Amino acid sequence: MSNAITSSSYKPLRAVLVAELCSIVERCADQGVGGVVRLHGEAGIGKTTLAETMLAVADRCGMPTWRSSASSISQALPFAVVDRLSSPTGERMLADLGLHDGAIPDAVGAAGAIATSQVSRFARREAATVLFESRCQVPSLVFVDDLQWVDMASAEVIGDLARTAVTHPVLLIVTHRSIVGNGIGELIDSLGALGSHSIAVPALGAADTHALVAALCGGQPSEALLDRANGASGNPFLLCEYVNGLLAEGQLIIGDDEVGVESGEVPESLRLAVARELQRLGEEVTMVVRACSVQGIDIDVGALAATLDQNAIALAAPLDVAVAAGLLEDRAGCLMFRHELLRAAVYLQMPVGVRKVAHQQLATALADQGANAALVGLHVVLGERTDDPAAIERLQLAAKATATSAPEDALTFLDSARSMAGVDLDLQRIIELARLVAFTALGRMEEAEAAANWLLEVVEEADRSMVLARLGGIATIMGDSARGLELLDQASECASGDLERSPILAMASLTCATTGDYERSRDLATQALEVGNRANEPVGQSVGMALLARMSTFGNDISEGLRLGTRVVAIADADLTGTAHAYIPVLHLGLTAFDADQLDLATAMVAKGNELADRYNMAWSLPLFGSLAAGIQYRLGRLDEAQAEAEVAIDLSERTVSRQATTWAHAVQALVAIDIGDCEAAERCVEAAE
Repeated sequence: MSNAITSSSYKPLRAVLVAELCSIVERCADQGVGGVVRLHGEAGIGKTTLAETMLAVADRCGMPTWRSSASSISQALPFAVVDRLSSPTGERMLADLGLHDGAIPDAVGAAGAIATSQVSRFARREAATVLFESRCQVPSLVFVDDLQWVDMASAEVIGDLARTAVTHPVLLIVTHRSIVGNGIGELIDSLGALGSHSIAVPALGAADTHALVAALCGGQPSEALLDRANGASGNPFLLCEYVNGLLAEGQLIIGDDEVGVESGEVPESLRLAVARELQRLGEEVTMVVRACSVQGIDIDVGALAATLDQNAIALAAPLDVAVAAGLLEDRAGCLMFRHELLRAAVYLQMPVGVRKVAHQQLATALADQGANAALVGLHVVLGERTDDPAAIERLQLAAKATATSAPEDALTFLDSARSMAGVDLDLQRIIELARLVAFTALGRMEEAEAAANWLLEVVEEADRSMVLARLGGIATIMGDSARGLELLDQASECASGDLERSPILAMASLTCATTGDYERSRDLATQALEVGNRANEPVGQSVGMALLARMSTFGNDISEGLRLGTRVVAIADADLTGTAHAYIPVLHLGLTAFDADQLDLATAMVAKGNELADRYNMAWSLPLFGSLAAGIQYRLGRLDEAQAEAEVAIDLSERTVSRQATTWAHAVQALVAIDIGDCEAAERCVEAAE
């Protein structure tokens, strides 16, 4: 295991840019071609490291080098930055001038005599330029770091030095952050007017990020470690702070093949580094940035103002400071944290209790603004408040908004709401019904079954039919069709009208078809279609017709099966809620096409089924389409592909407890084994299917 590695670790990175900068130095050494190189970018992006690479090249070429750097303290000291221009041995380039003291001696060697000890700022500036010219008669390199903090007197001298560099064999390198203040914009503009090399230092790309993390942790980083390191968005300083912090805190897991990470926590060293930067920026900026961190990487200024109880205009000044410091950025009119690791470091420096209350306040502010229900719900969850009826209502709205598009998120909101509901049985019933729907959508059938069984004990009569139908569908998917039919019969008896009864009859028809009871399946499908037409209910209509289409196929009337199947899919497509597609008419048409040996149509239905499963979060249906895909590949004679599709379907079946799909997939594997002459494997597959 390596020790902590500093910024020198990424000197070999950015190979193309490094080569370009080195060639500029070599041209100055070999041909005496001077000029100005301006490296600019966000804090920690590697500007200084790139400049130091150029200094190293200059040393190898025998060029004299001088360097200085500005700081937030030096801003108040006239000439401080140019006065500190020094060689590697500590010799100060302009020491004879006494710039910082304001005193200039009577003689300055080759620069000539200046006959006063107290001269104006202009005279000191002129003397510095003359002395600089005398020092740079041979190829030389001068480096000024962190120009954004330069004092104005030094800025004027640097402008003069830049003009000298254009006509002398001297290379002036300056670095500064992307956003600068303190009135030095005019200096930067003047450097541009001189034709300087203006280089915006980019973030590290994926390959360089990978290489740096590997060098820092001393081994191949795991995917989880790389994912977390990507929160630095290619910023070398943050990457180094993050990985070195993990090393120091013992959070890295050293394996034989890779280095993993124990937790997702931001190391204390990085938190402290960001805290020091905030302290430098002052209390007002710190408060605003902390409030921003509660929101996430994207920042809603309106919600920020409401949370802090301030006018949005009053926030402009501290936000501007945070942007200039590189903590935040204004990207296409949207205010956001520059890096997720920065946001996390700021956020985690706050006490847990403060964070929770901040999330509660933010949830209220966002709700008052009519913000996205899921976003409001997220902050309610993070606020962990248990005594607020409004919070439970917001979580229910969030779950409803995400039930179709993101059932995992919906479940998170519902779990949090359930913990807040306490002993309120009415509220518990509402929440558990929603959890049942979410579990089913995610294919978590055992949990869905548990939720449905609990609901049967406490549900009101008006909802009993729906719970029984859900439980019947779950039993069928889990392979207990007899239990499924029993529950569906009970649900049909409890149904209050045609609108409720139609989809129940459709599900019962499907269940009978899976057991091979085609006569009863046909009767139930006919009833579902009749009741569905009467109630204008799309599930009964589409599923009833889909089963009749399959029965036509079983009766060898393939053309009628395809005609009805195509019509069924069109009916389901017209149901914008997606409910009709939950009964997988697309699968039935795919099976009919498979029976008709129309494999292109069958393949198209597999693709459509997978897309619908993703769109409507029907994870439980994926193994069914996977098994059909395996059968198609087998029919095409592609045994390896058939075996692979069957293995995927079996894996999905185990995760979603879809027993029917497991049976089909094992059957395809048995056929493949027979074709390749492995009868023992075929027998094992048949036993597994049974």
